[in-house]
Formats: sequence, structure tokens, C-alpha cells
Amino acid sequence: MKKIVVFGDSYVRYDWVSAETDHMTWPYYLSQLLDIPIITFGISGSGLNYSMFHFNNYVNSNDYDPEDIIIWALTNEQRLFDFSMPNPSMGIFYNLLDVLDNRPPEEREWIQKNKKHALWVMENILHPSINYSIIKIVSFLQVWASRNTQNIVIPIRCFTTLPEGEKITKLLDLIDETENFFPILKENDTLSVISGAEFNPTWLHNYMLEKNANAPGLDYRVNHISPENRKILANQLFRIINNRSLRYWNRSEFKEGLYTNKSDIDKINIQFF
Repeated sequence: MKKIVVFGDSYVRYDWVSAETDHMTWPYYLSQLLDIPIITFGISGSGLNYSMFHFNNYVNSNDYDPEDIIIWALTNEQRLFDFSMPNPSMGIFYNLLDVLDNRPPEEREWIQKNKKHALWVMENILHPSINYSIIKIVSFLQVWASRNTQNIVIPIRCFTTLPEGEKITKLLDLIDETENFFPILKENDTLSVISGAEFNPTWLHNYMLEKNANAPGLDYRVNHISPENRKILANQLFRIINNRSLRYWNRSEFKEGLYTNKSDIDKINIQFF
């Protein structure tokens, strides 16, 4: 059966509150527009290797359909994935170091045991100046799409590039659209830019994360994007898929400056929306 199959991190799915939020995600909106089912392999905080692991398993499984629409939300290339981790969301373990006391015992144990080596890998092997993970995966997906021509493949970047990785990121300009491969890879098109532009002034984003009384650091916008922009994203992907063309991607359609003062933030720091 033809379906949408999505890989990525929290820009795809808040897996830890999936029952509350799955019906509010942009992949869900897209599945409604296309009127086909969806499989989501998104895990908050997970890395590229985790997505590739599931992609390889999926396309070699009985669930795979040669007409599937495959969407990759390409996350931060410095995130780790190791089978010894208690859960794949620990790809962002470096963000948990300051809140270690609030984490489950198995996560604290893993970090205490592996922190030194994991940080070394992240800061050296996965350093942006020598990290070709995204260009490798996108290049592979382009080749895979050329061999599986009934599938549609859309990779979209979640994050902008750190300064050290700018030379590598320029290589993405060599990746072209094909009849069934539609890469959304430019810096200004990343989901984090769309997310951040919802705040004006921009410091309100940090205010939201720091002042969240229920859970500091939590973004109650499902997929880190407002409901308006999730629907715009779903609609643009719908048009790209139906017309098989990136001409229907229009960054200027996304809403900006939705949150303009602290009271706006205080109102949204209550529940998922």
C-alpha cells in the first residue's frame, strides 16, 4: 500500500508525547491532504545514523511499497547513535549534561560512563569541518531515487550550518532535482530558520525555552513550528508531490513574527499546540 514514510527528529515527531501530538504534526497534515497512511520513524533528539538504520531496514522489509513517498528531515550531523544508548533520543546527550539529575537512571548511567568518549567523537570525528554526513546521505538518496523511480524522495534540512562546516555545505549546491527527487537544502529553507523566524525579536525564542515553568527547554510548538506554518509546510510538500516539481516550494509563504512579546510566549508555554 502506498504511504508516506518519514524519517527524522523532533521536527518530525514528538515521540515521547505521540498520543497527544501525532494528529498535530505536519506529516499528519500531509497524509490527510494526500489521503494515504503514514509511517513515522521520527525520534526526538535522534541522529542521522539512526534514521539511516531505520531507512535501510524499512526499504528491505515487506512494508515497503515501490510507490511510497519518502521524506527525510536531515538533523544535526553531530548527533550520535549507538546501540548501547538507552534510547536514540540521547543523540543530543551533550544538551543533557546540565540537567543530568532530572534524567532517568539508565540515561545518567550511560552518560557518566561514556561522556568522555562521546564528546571526543562529537568534537573530533563529527566536527562540522570534516563531517560529510549530510552530503553523503543526500547523495545516496539521490542515487536510490534514481533506481526506484516510482518512489518520491524529499530530503529537507532541519538546521543551518555552523561556520566551520560552510565549505562542506556548499557541496549541497551540486545536488539537483530529478523527476522523483526533490531536495530542499538551502540555508534559508531549513526548518530551524522557519521556526526561529516566528519570533520577533529573535531573543524571545530563548525566553520561551528558559522561562518554561513546566519543563525548561521545552518547545510546546509541535515540531518546533506554529500550527499555521505546519499547515503551510504540508501544503507546499503536497504541491511538490502532486506536480513533481520544486517550483512549488516558496519560503516567502511561511508566516514570520507570530510571537512579538513576552506575554505571547507566556501564553504558549502551557500545552502542546
